[in-house]
Amino acid sequence: MAGKSFPRRGAAATAAARAAAVVAKNTVARGGDAARSDCLIEVSDVELAVPLLSCSRTGRQQGNDCDSFAAWASKAKVVVQQAFKRFGPVLDVRLPKTDEPPVVVSVRFTSAKVAEAVMVAAPQGYFAIGDAELRVCQPMSSEAIWRRFPAPRRNRPDGGESKKKKKLRP
Repeated sequence: MAGKSFPRRGAAATAAARAAAVVAKNTVARGGDAARSDCLIEVSDVELAVPLLSCSRTGRQQGNDCDSFAAWASKAKVVVQQAFKRFGPVLDVRLPKTDEPPVVVSVRFTSAKVAEAVMVAAPQGYFAIGDAELRVCQPMSSEAIWRRFPAPRRNRPDGGESKKKKKLRP
């Protein structure tokens, strides 16, 4: 009889249902549901990293074989995944289904430590991919400064034109 379980009836079933509802409510309040997690970061300004000239988001062909937002989105997904996989395994990269700006990409990692490593590697919330600079945030972070996107920059602080190079004497 130890291996058999009987269905709960009456007050026991009601108490078990209430307990399950409280546990589910507390899990969502902690951020444990799939939409809000501490393993998630959000990335903005992906249009700067994936050139819109090669894949148009509006459906017009501009020289390459990319002719829709879906083609641009798949290319952007690969670029973002390749950029962030050096910190750890990337579980999921999600792009919005509409092409209306701003495009905010959600990147889900296997652990919160990986997402935290991305935020540490992105000084002041800016993450460089090639010549482009993406803005990143971690909405469920314990650090208050990481919860929101930083303001967009006009130009990079380490731009090549603003620095004067010293001429070396032979």
